[in-house]
Amino acid sequence: MTYIAHPPAWLSIGGFVVIAVGLWAVRLPRLVPSLPGRLASIDGLRGVLAMCVFYHHFFITYQWKHTGRWEVPPTHLHNLMGGCSVVLFFMITGFLFFGRIKAARGAINLNAFFAGRVFRLLPVYGVTIVLIYAAALRVTGAPWSTALQPSFEPWIFFQSTDIAGYPATNLIDAGVHWTLAYEWTFYLALPLLAFAWTKLRFEAWALFLLSVAALLVARLNPVLPPLQGLFVAPFALGGLVGEIGRLPAIRRHAAGWMGTLVCAFAALTLFLSCDNPYSVFSYLILLFVFAPIACGNTLFGLLRTRTMLMLGEISYSLYMLHGLVLFGIYTLVLPDALSHASTPGRLFSLLLIASAGAIAAATLVHLAIERPALRLGRRFVAISREQQLAAP
Repeated sequence: MTYIAHPPAWLSIGGFVVIAVGLWAVRLPRLVPSLPGRLASIDGLRGVLAMCVFYHHFFITYQWKHTGRWEVPPTHLHNLMGGCSVVLFFMITGFLFFGRIKAARGAINLNAFFAGRVFRLLPVYGVTIVLIYAAALRVTGAPWSTALQPSFEPWIFFQSTDIAGYPATNLIDAGVHWTLAYEWTFYLALPLLAFAWTKLRFEAWALFLLSVAALLVARLNPVLPPLQGLFVAPFALGGLVGEIGRLPAIRRHAAGWMGTLVCAFAALTLFLSCDNPYSVFSYLILLFVFAPIACGNTLFGLLRTRTMLMLGEISYSLYMLHGLVLFGIYTLVLPDALSHASTPGRLFSLLLIASAGAIAAATLVHLAIERPALRLGRRFVAISREQQLAAP
């Protein structure tokens, strides 16, 4: 069987265009953002990033099926799609939550914050764990009773372990759960950051120094294993973008055509000169990709189209579930499909099938699990606030 060692980049670009046009053409009911006051450019960017991570893992899965090795895809664009998207997701988190500290002047409501994070992230993660177990037991044929107890604990801390002796357990969800450990590390550090804001006047200059320090740690990685300072920098850089973007002149230019040019030039520079998305150089270039979008630049309206906003709304479910969809289709249901994909056209058709499956699964989980959990979380916070006000 012919193996396409370097799948052409047009497969992912064309796949994204087809899916975007298809979602627009079928005119699915628009998913209204679950929280008011959100920045459309950031929501649209989330959708693009989630799809990029999906394409990255699709081509890794294709390679895995042919070579037995789970490695970064050989095509340069497909390699950058994964790592750069993760870095930008981390920048988004830093941008939003440093901004929340700023808006609250350091007096952040920690009860509401942590309740929001728990109800936002953990229900979908719980569904993911259940599906990982189900897939592993389906492959091995082991019963639930023999597999659950000895292997469950690591998943609580966003780590993985073999289930029922299945050596590829970590690959069932494409290994995406590792990023949640860094997200939660940042969330748990937020009270300290809020304290620094209140007591130490933690403003733009301090964020600049924190960003420089994080980049130095990243350059010397690994200095603090298992924290790995490599992934501290994007959070600080995202917060720095939020501070710089508060300057009216910078925000005005970044949101206009000049910001679009900066974003495009930075993306081109990244593609032409960067091989490792997890490097200080790539972080600095991605800073210029992210900054205009964080300032409200929608790339000539692309990021606020109905399709991009819909993908952005389901981006967390899409990120968590796409690996399971790839595993389900091309390991459990059609185990020989990718290994028989000997032409770009056939591979493209399999990419579209997986794309549609991933988006459908993410939409279902978003509507059935994620969004009700968010409403429940807001209700929980409201009741907790009422009880506090009623207490003597």
